[in-house]
Amino acid sequence: MLGGGLATIFLGAAIGTGEALNGSSGGGSAADVVALAGLGAMVGSIPVFISAGKNKRRAATAISFTNQPSLFMHQKSTAWKVLPSLSVTFTL
Repeated sequence: MLGGGLATIFLGAAIGTGEALNGSSGGGSAADVVALAGLGAMVGSIPVFISAGKNKRRAATAISFTNQPSLFMHQKSTAWKVLPSLSVTFTL
């Protein structure tokens, strides 16, 4: 959203520059509307970035590497072996 809003602001500026070079003047042109839409998209991206940061911290604590004991067959008997594993925690 941030990059798209910035591109939209530049598009609005380009439209406004083209209108100014052609000599058309008037309030409330399309360039103003496009630039304001881009500004709105940029401002709207701030809560998205904040939420992404919170989710990143939660995901970092939910995934971890651990050593899990595992029971396996070895020459007609069972034995315990420690295996590295990826542990994922889901909160409901």
